[in-house]
Amino acid sequence: MSRKKAMPQKKDFAHITSTIRLSDAARKYNLSDQTLYGWVRRGVIERIPGHGYSVILREADVAYCAAVYRATYLELGQPESMRGYPIFDKKNKPKNL
Repeated sequence: MSRKKAMPQKKDFAHITSTIRLSDAARKYNLSDQTLYGWVRRGVIERIPGHGYSVILREADVAYCAAVYRATYLELGQPESMRGYPIFDKKNKPKNL
């Protein structure tokens, strides 16, 4: 019988107060730019305005989403690709598996 791990909570990342460029976040958290852009468009990750063409993000949001992504990936048994698999619901909360 497999035991379900608790999903990460946003408050667990509140200590991260820095910002990060999207391209740097993609490298640091090993996520694709497209995945991050999708979360920004949906409002899951806050984009910091006023930086022209640079996409600056709240790093706490990125770290939280990366943790949810990893937890979901592991819960699904590490599928070949999670492309198109929504891990957040319409209220930007992690989906229950």
